[in-house]
Amino acid sequence: MRIRKMSPVLTRLLMFMAPIAAASWSVPGSATAIPITVTSIAPGSEDGAIAGMLVESFEDVNLVPGLSITFSVWRNSANQVTANPPVTYTGTLPGVWTASVAGFPSNPWDGTRALVNGNGHMWAYPFAASVELQFDPPRTTVGFGLSNVQTDAGSAFTSHTLWVNGVSQGRLEDLPGWVSTVSNRNRYLLVTFDAIDSIVFTADTHFDGMVVDKLALGEAAGVVPVATTSWGQVKALFR
Repeated sequence: MRIRKMSPVLTRLLMFMAPIAAASWSVPGSATAIPITVTSIAPGSEDGAIAGMLVESFEDVNLVPGLSITFSVWRNSANQVTANPPVTYTGTLPGVWTASVAGFPSNPWDGTRALVNGNGHMWAYPFAASVELQFDPPRTTVGFGLSNVQTDAGSAFTSHTLWVNGVSQGRLEDLPGWVSTVSNRNRYLLVTFDAIDSIVFTADTHFDGMVVDKLALGEAAGVVPVATTSWGQVKALFR
């Protein structure tokens, strides 16, 4: 068998293209997939982690494109699960919730308004024990601030669980630096994964008024890095 030697130009072209292919190819679910990570950030220290991301501030009724919010498992003032069906908001909320009107001026993470899990998007019973944030397209990074998430509500006690893509990430109370509070901000959470399509947090055994704000969305999953090399550089190989 006669083996033909590659021309110097072809050799140089293959060497040139190899790093481009390596930088722009990724297989979801492969050995290179990153695990789900949850970073707990102290209030006031989150801006650097979400710089450049799209932020939903909940200052008006309009939701950023691709975001849906579902409230479900409603509990009344007697802590009974009611017959209220799940409610999903896509595109717009039924109204804005101004935290100071409900007596919680320190709840917002930016501005004066936020998302709240009460009936009709108000501070009112019943409260949804499950809050789901859905992303279409999925995102590689999602950040959000939690407020008013209270573990010990008088004589009642409830833990809270965080779920990402349907997989439990454990109790919020076990996150580093977590602070249970009835009227202030808890922590800012930054979630990273190959493709985040839903984040859920639940009040596990008792109703709880829970507030979300400063929801930051990173790039859409599956975005291919753009090579910075120009076609002119490729053509130069053949000169």
